[in-house]
Amino acid sequence: MDLQDNLDQLVKKRLEVTTPEPVDAKMMTQLQQNPQPRESPRNTRAKRPKDANSISDRKSRSRNLTRDEKLRIRIAKEYFPTLSYVQLAQATGSTYSQVQNALHGPLTPKKRRVFRKVRHDTQPNTSLQP
Repeated sequence: MDLQDNLDQLVKKRLEVTTPEPVDAKMMTQLQQNPQPRESPRNTRAKRPKDANSISDRKSRSRNLTRDEKLRIRIAKEYFPTLSYVQLAQATGSTYSQVQNALHGPLTPKKRRVFRKVRHDTQPNTSLQP
């Protein structure tokens, strides 16, 4: 193929009709007066059939571990340092993230700090002065 043939093919590709088919005026007014929502691409995916005994896809949040449970995980990791988080989770009956938080976080939650509002009296307290 020479250069002229390549140019001719490019011109043909550029001149191909890429616009949709024309729609008559009646159809256009119907579409404008009764708009239909478009289906989003993520909804076009094939849904897998659900069994009657299946649990929903969304998992519930795991409960927080108590101080004793966190301490048990820390002791197990201290005596068996080669155990992975997954193995510790299976042995203790907790989740991976619970084991991770037990090993790296505090045993007990931090106490809430309540800030007192400083009260500024307009008049000084004279009863304390001699």
